[in-house]
Amino acid sequence: MSNLITYFQTFKASKQGYVDITGNINVESFGRVNVMIWPGQGCPPNVTVCPNIGLLTPSSTTSGMSLGIGLTRFPLQTGNEIHSYEVTGPEFNLGLDAPANADVPVQCWVFLN
Repeated sequence: MSNLITYFQTFKASKQGYVDITGNINVESFGRVNVMIWPGQGCPPNVTVCPNIGLLTPSSTTSGMSLGIGLTRFPLQTGNEIHSYEVTGPEFNLGLDAPANADVPVQCWVFLN
């Protein structure tokens, strides 16, 4: 089984400069998460891609805390490269660190297999 999820849109960074692209995706039934992302036209410079994996949704079993692992961050401008991650937790999330309140257009593919 595999699943392809696409995100082709302009996101608005928070006042802290964070963009949550995917939300928390349940990846328990998959072995790998593969991501390809690149900036859209007009994307600000110095945007960093921040993948995370683990138990990201706070629950009563984690006392309301998330237990995620930050994976290797990389610059958004390094597009045309597939980043692959072994599934080591039940959830995956992809975010961006960007300038505060910036519009951040991206084209992103998340392939679960």
